[in-house]
Amino acid sequence: MAATLEFIDREKTLANMACARDILRAHGIEPFLHYGTCLGAFREKDFIPYDDDADFGLYGRDREKFLAAFPELEKAGFSVKYIRDDGYGKTDDVADESRAYRMYKLVRDGQDLDFFMAFEKRFFLFLRRWDIDGRVTIAPRFLDSLDSVDFLGQTFACPHDPIGFLRTMYGRTWNVPIRNTTSRIGWIARAKKLKNPFKAFFYLKRYLATLARKYRTKREYERKED
Repeated sequence: MAATLEFIDREKTLANMACARDILRAHGIEPFLHYGTCLGAFREKDFIPYDDDADFGLYGRDREKFLAAFPELEKAGFSVKYIRDDGYGKTDDVADESRAYRMYKLVRDGQDLDFFMAFEKRFFLFLRRWDIDGRVTIAPRFLDSLDSVDFLGQTFACPHDPIGFLRTMYGRTWNVPIRNTTSRIGWIARAKKLKNPFKAFFYLKRYLATLARKYRTKREYERKED
């Protein structure tokens, strides 16, 4: 029998987000809506119906402050479910400094809350980008400053020009509800994981098939809207 997915409890997850936000703000950190939670805030004006966790982004420069806030987060009921590094390895050891952590998954009251680290990177002399979770880079303007959004009665920070951000992360079909779609993964990140060069044809085929599915769904969605 296939495992049953457990989706978000809206009230509990929103309470977790507000609680974590307030604790982190007290430590000089401003978490911002990220990935599917940001997508839902601007597309559905709610959580995505089939999502199973909430996503915050954090600046990598605030990592030490984030770790310093752990005692208060734990006192509020959060615990570490696992931590993921650049190589997508997982651990639950917060004190292990030997790994380049990118994502911290915390849980409270049965609901997962993910924190993704964004690092500023420079390429060559003039090209500057934000590295998102080690998988894709985005233009500086999206994270050089933050905007705010009212999300289900709570005010949260979000990337600057959130619509442009979502278009960058999810493509031109970002505003169409497409189940099982994922955010963009940069070609550099794909290449690093490509140990067998012959698999490039497989990944290209899958990429093109996914792209075609998105645009079919977009056309169907637009016909229904008309």
